[in-house]
Amino acid sequence: MHQLGDGSRGLHWSVLREVAASLDPRFVKLAFLFALAGYGAKAGLAPMHSWLPDAYSQAPTPVAALMSTALLATSLSALLRFHAVTAACVGQGWSNGLLILFGVLSMVMATPFLLVQGEYKRLLAYSSIEHTGIITFAIGIGTPLAVFGGVLHLFVQSYAKSLAFLVGGSIARGSGSRRMDQWSGALEASPALGTLLVGAGLGLVGLPPAATFFSEWLALAGAFASPHRGAAITALVALVIVFAGLTFHWGRMALGKARPRFKDLLPTASHAPLWALLAVLVLLGFWLPAPLRALLDRAVEVLRS
Repeated sequence: MHQLGDGSRGLHWSVLREVAASLDPRFVKLAFLFALAGYGAKAGLAPMHSWLPDAYSQAPTPVAALMSTALLATSLSALLRFHAVTAACVGQGWSNGLLILFGVLSMVMATPFLLVQGEYKRLLAYSSIEHTGIITFAIGIGTPLAVFGGVLHLFVQSYAKSLAFLVGGSIARGSGSRRMDQWSGALEASPALGTLLVGAGLGLVGLPPAATFFSEWLALAGAFASPHRGAAITALVALVIVFAGLTFHWGRMALGKARPRFKDLLPTASHAPLWALLAVLVLLGFWLPAPLRALLDRAVEVLRS
């Protein structure tokens, strides 16, 4: 107890990390397994993800957006703190291997459900599971490039998913349906919402100019530069299939003849926050502000030390 300090500060993760070498590896591993199950369930890691599509589909759109961004980010951040303590105690290999396993499993399990979804929010739920897998997989790989890509993806994917949920909520309200087959011709029906929908799709798929393209490219490049080539190939195949599936869904929604009953019920001024989200998502694909870059570099240093 003397090593951990007095009071509640002794349980702070940074204090535990400093004295990790003196902790019992068996209890540290057990603690990480509990954290992986608990925080992994909150973040939507497979196979603890089954609650997530139902919750997203039934929650109000702003709540679903918060669950997909804030809840995911805080849960993964907490899990990664346990990972930092565990790595300092027993070495990088053990917890890295678990992160790679559950990350790839999440990407693979989300893929078939993404392909067959007909309801928009459930589609975004499985997309969240896939993005959680990308982040976890990249950080588990452990190379500087992959870890930086994973931490960056944790940040930038939040903009893409917030935009996707909020745009989808507006289109669902205007069309009177949550099913994507009732959203055809979004670009024709409302050029503003249609353009925002396309931008959100680029962010979810990870295509330029969205910042998610940059983060996913770094994660995959770092993975192929590591010894985990099999996991990298599996992740790449999953991403290619997801790209094909989401491109099909987004093409069906954005293109085609507009539904005659569609009407954007919100004032034009309400689109301003959505354009701001899209602007940040694109801007971060070309430029990382120095303070943000410093925070990301520090996170990579902690996760790899």
